[in-house]
Amino acid sequence: MWLQQQQQQQQQRDALHISLNAVQIQESVRGKDVFVIQTMSKDVNTTIMEMLILVYACRTSCARSITGVLPYFPYSKQCKMRKRAPS
Repeated sequence: MWLQQQQQQQQQRDALHISLNAVQIQESVRGKDVFVIQTMSKDVNTTIMEMLILVYACRTSCARSITGVLPYFPYSKQCKMRKRAPS
């Protein structure tokens, strides 16, 4: 009975695609200028949320200023053009 309940709960979590993100800043950012660089991926919503979680952690740690950088290169993974044959 207990095992069935655990399996059902796991299936419900999998169905909802719950992902938990945690941030731990390794050194003090109090009074410092912080630059957060986050690369973009296919899942833009998750990428932006990860950056916002990190910005919030820096803000609650009393960073003087926080600058977010999100380089987005939508064409960077396309195939390279073929080189032309010499004429």
